[in-house]
Amino acid sequence: MSASRWFGAGAGALAAVAIASAATVVTSAEIDATDVRASAVEETAARVWNLDETDRARYETLMAGRRGLWTPDADPLLVLGAHARTPAERRRFAEAYVAAEWERVEGELAFERAVGEAWARLYGDEAMFAGAAAPGTDRSAALRYAVALDADCVPCRTLAERYWHAGTPVDFHVLGTGGRDEALVDWVRALDVDVSRTGITVNHGDRFEGEAVPLVLGQALDGTWRELGR
Repeated sequence: MSASRWFGAGAGALAAVAIASAATVVTSAEIDATDVRASAVEETAARVWNLDETDRARYETLMAGRRGLWTPDADPLLVLGAHARTPAERRRFAEAYVAAEWERVEGELAFERAVGEAWARLYGDEAMFAGAAAPGTDRSAALRYAVALDADCVPCRTLAERYWHAGTPVDFHVLGTGGRDEALVDWVRALDVDVSRTGITVNHGDRFEGEAVPLVLGQALDGTWRELGR
């Protein structure tokens, strides 16, 4: 709950608020300053998401209820679209959401290209992940692969694309998704891949938490898994 909603209209009428556990006195001037800062943050967020005052107020109302408990980090366009009251309102937020996603993905792809160009300038033909052998080589021949990597690792996408296009079944384990399926969708969307390819699964990487990634495992003929590289 934001400070502005917590203190509300009664802040100006309070001479002081005592917090007994901390033996601290908060003056009305400090409360007013907190209100101003919280309001500034909310207004900035509204500008970032291109929300008018009505949209912002409805978003805050929704987040103060069950929606805030279900998905506390959900962005305003997703929340407002999911709780749209009319088809026209749903369409408006859907278009705004798609436009925002397009801008984000375009920026990430542009940065990925820049990373690739920078790597070529600085390190030439040296493999970006030297320890992870290419799928299909004698060293990494396997019935199936498991590739664990971080969702925010832009250079790791080159590794992911290599295994996605190899033709061998592969399970991707993506860390840093927070358990959100939409984060997995975003990760796939940022790759230059054919999403209709069979034999691929994309999973939350919880089982690899604490491991050094990227990490590639291969399944041998006897069913055992062995590490192929990082």
